[in-house]
Amino acid sequence: MIIREFHPNDAEQISQLFQRSVLELGRIFYSKEQVIAWAARGPKAEKIIARNQGNMSTLVSSDAQGKILAYAELEHDGHIDQVYSLPEAARKNIVSALYDEIETLARNRKIKKTLHRGK
Repeated sequence: MIIREFHPNDAEQISQLFQRSVLELGRIFYSKEQVIAWAARGPKAEKIIARNQGNMSTLVSSDAQGKILAYAELEHDGHIDQVYSLPEAARKNIVSALYDEIETLARNRKIKKTLHRGK
């Protein structure tokens, strides 16, 4: 498993990963109708690229062939946004390792914890 920073070429894989994760893993906790609605709101490749050019940093976990297994997003204020994995990568400590790397990235950037987003 390789954990690295997002590259724009990853966007389509991430979009597809999100869909599979929500539709397949989401069914564990949510109804069919809920996951269909959730998946419909998922990010398209163009939005993923735009988010990473703005206030978002994304780390991906991939296999040796470059297939993305999971991803996690860190906003510049310290908020960890999306964390999703392929169904076949679930429960294999891939997301845990990715989350540890996101926390390290936040610490290296000296991001302080936030209790709320402020309004």
